[in-house]
Amino acid sequence: MGKSLPDEILKDEDIKLLSSVALMGALAMEKERAKQAVEEQQSLVAISRELSVSLELEKLLPTILSTLRSSSRYERSLLSLLEEDRKTVRLAGDDSEWRQYVPNGDPIPLQ
Repeated sequence: MGKSLPDEILKDEDIKLLSSVALMGALAMEKERAKQAVEEQQSLVAISRELSVSLELEKLLPTILSTLRSSSRYERSLLSLLEEDRKTVRLAGDDSEWRQYVPNGDPIPLQ
């Protein structure tokens, strides 16, 4: 079945080169993960600052949504808020794409 392969397909220098390339790839991935973690922490700090200034939901929502979008991983942000009746939700956000379907602030039944 097929041709027999020599015992040593790759030379030592090939193995060293491929190992170096793999290490560089792993380091680049780790750097990206660390960058994302820093961005998320910065977003949480910005939101907590706003929370310490005001507890009014209508003032906080734009800041929270804006902070989420400023992260390079998010293009849009939308919050779904459960109403006190626990039967409806209200969407909060400023993305015009979804507003044509559900106007901002109108309750949406869960059932």
